[in-house]
Amino acid sequence: MDLRFSTLSALIIALTLMVFAVGASPVLVEADFDGAEYSLGSLDGQNGWTVLQGTATIVDDGAAHSGARSVSLAQNTVVDRSISAPGQAIVWTRTHFRGAGTDVAPNYPSGEAASAIVHFSSTDGIQLADGDGAGGYSAWVNTGVSIDDDGTWYEILIRQDYTNQLWDCYIDGTLEGQDLGFRDNSVTQLNGFRQYAGVASSMDTFLTRYRSPGDLDGDGDSDASDVVLNVNAENSPPTDPIAFSDADFDDDGVIEPEDVTATVNLILSN
Repeated sequence: MDLRFSTLSALIIALTLMVFAVGASPVLVEADFDGAEYSLGSLDGQNGWTVLQGTATIVDDGAAHSGARSVSLAQNTVVDRSISAPGQAIVWTRTHFRGAGTDVAPNYPSGEAASAIVHFSSTDGIQLADGDGAGGYSAWVNTGVSIDDDGTWYEILIRQDYTNQLWDCYIDGTLEGQDLGFRDNSVTQLNGFRQYAGVASSMDTFLTRYRSPGDLDGDGDSDASDVVLNVNAENSPPTDPIAFSDADFDDDGVIEPEDVTATVNLILSN
């Protein structure tokens, strides 16, 4: 079971700066596969998801990570979700997976450029690709997180930095890989998510969004409520890495008065 973030060469856009999208939610894709927007049955063709190979089915699942449903992935299934995020320097993706890892060594074709790759190994646990920027890997980083075939859900949170072409990975809230290289430095923006299910597995509770300092509640507007949230975050830093990143306006790893001031200045400038 593996996941990869990729870009199609036709969609590459040179990145020059961070864009604050006032009036637009930073959330690009959010799905727990419940509700009227998703139907039981094949995932293919629903809300931008494409099944390129095998079978991916939305099922009622009493052990779903969230809600009543998850996506059941048959062995050797490939699922793709096109996601366009031009101009966004930092993009987060959070996914949840359940199932045994594969006994096949990590190896990915070079036909499509990729940035971050996570590999689920039945013997070595969850591994992260430290790319060399030229289509290969400097190393596969062993996180030490083993894969249990007992229905355990694993939260994979990935932060991609398209300016520096580096990525971080959190597993169940713990930072397990930091400043890893992109496999291909031709990737300059997020254009998609792809999962390779080498073994039968499940996926649930998917989120992709960009970093939005100054819009801490994610409603698309920077206003007084965001200042309050920023002050609260300064006094009690959030444990969720995405929330922390939004509160840490200057991205220096510390939430401080300057971050609150920056949020106020952003509001005044609009």
